[in-house]
Amino acid sequence: MIKVKQLAHVCIFADDLEVTRSFYRDVLGMDTQFNFLRDGKILGFYLNCGSRSHIEVFQKDGASYSDLNQINHFCLEVENIDAAIAHVRSKGVDIT
Repeated sequence: MIKVKQLAHVCIFADDLEVTRSFYRDVLGMDTQFNFLRDGKILGFYLNCGSRSHIEVFQKDGASYSDLNQINHFCLEVENIDAAIAHVRSKGVDIT
């Protein structure tokens, strides 16, 4: 039997890599750990979520939010949930 120790990474697609990177960097405070390159062009990146957890983002033209064929959500542990919600809202992101 396998015992899962923690989430390693979640992989998502993005239509615009730099807009996506900006959201995770500027709103959620995540740093890019490294870029995935092919022929010198960035086709994705790994975001550091603390410790050993990551979000892996890859370019996919036409990727958009929908009710089908996507991750429903992922959970990020934070130090202070109320402060985190206030910060994200201050960046213009609606939290439901």
